[in-house]
Amino acid sequence: MAEQAQELLCEPIKCVALRHDKPGTAAHPLIIVVDGLDECEDFTGSYGEQLFTVIIDHLRQLGTPVKLFFTSRPETDLQGMFDYVFREASNDYLVVHQLHEADVHVQQDIRTHLAGALRHIRERSAQLSLAWPSPECLDDLAGISKNLFVHAATVVRWIGMRGCSPEAQLDELFSWIGQPVPVDEISPYKELDRLYSTILEKAGGERAETKNSTRSRQMRRILDCIIHGCTPLHLDKLAEDTGMPRHICMAILGSLASVLLLPNNMNNRQDTVRVFHRSFSDYMTDPRRCSDERFFIQSR
Repeated sequence: MAEQAQELLCEPIKCVALRHDKPGTAAHPLIIVVDGLDECEDFTGSYGEQLFTVIIDHLRQLGTPVKLFFTSRPETDLQGMFDYVFREASNDYLVVHQLHEADVHVQQDIRTHLAGALRHIRERSAQLSLAWPSPECLDDLAGISKNLFVHAATVVRWIGMRGCSPEAQLDELFSWIGQPVPVDEISPYKELDRLYSTILEKAGGERAETKNSTRSRQMRRILDCIIHGCTPLHLDKLAEDTGMPRHICMAILGSLASVLLLPNNMNNRQDTVRVFHRSFSDYMTDPRRCSDERFFIQSR
């Protein structure tokens, strides 16, 4: 690990510094951004702590100022890892900044993203007026995202699902939002979990009390293959692995387009089906978050 940090991190930094630093001037810090740390496999626990310690130790030895900027969802394991590294390192080397749900700047960024994405949907539809969506609607959508861009992105994918009316999709979304969240629900993902749960409910096309219908079993089988597959699957391989007719797989995949990345041409064997965001896989395999037995998938 130490050799990798030296060869893959420190040496390239030295080369960049030599090319850009001018004699007689103060060196500008190099900024390295690592986005979506929570999506890295096996990065928590002792491995992550050891890796961070090695990186910090090597960067201390460089004569070039470097800033590492990590972003992540508020995962408990990652928070624990940062706490450990924080105790081991000087405060000059590590600052942990926790975004609050009411962070104005993040909310504005999410609102801007929503406005642009929904404008593109409106421009593709001849039925929507130029006033759609309203400013109040954008404020409400940004507010329920709780600083999670993935929530806003999934909402946009739901509203813009192929073959659906964007206006009807948005109205239905607000009917979900109107439902109260349980008072004892303190997870930072409570709104995201409710969004995923409702999308699965709608895709299943069943009432909540129908626990083991054919549709929910088929959907769970398909999602199990996609989430736990060693490699991304194309439609024919997915049908083969699930033992289900191709047209049924295609219909179920279409109903899950807001949480899956589907190819434009389902007949192309080079184009595969993947989960849109890691947070959906995390939700499906966590019994504390996905408590509905129709949809929960056991981790492997």
